[in-house]
Amino acid sequence: GPDVLIQQRCRLQRLVTQKALIHAFTSVLLILLADGKVMVELKQTSDQFIPEHTEGVLQVNELNWTNYPPDDEDDEDEEWDLTVS
Repeated sequence: GPDVLIQQRCRLQRLVTQKALIHAFTSVLLILLADGKVMVELKQTSDQFIPEHTEGVLQVNELNWTNYPPDDEDDEDEEWDLTVS
């Protein structure tokens, strides 16, 4: 009946929204810098990455900073070379 149709439409809208959000953020790379700032990079395409070039790459979906004690060496910020070739 009409109730089933409304439920199916709502479910479809939820699924479409979820898929759109996932697709939109698959090309975004968030990098946490040593000073606590976040840098945002836009990945062009996932097929640009060749397996031998991704060795040592770690994918993090979620990180809880409360599990890690704060650094005592706040005055000594490390310089990171984040240039991309």
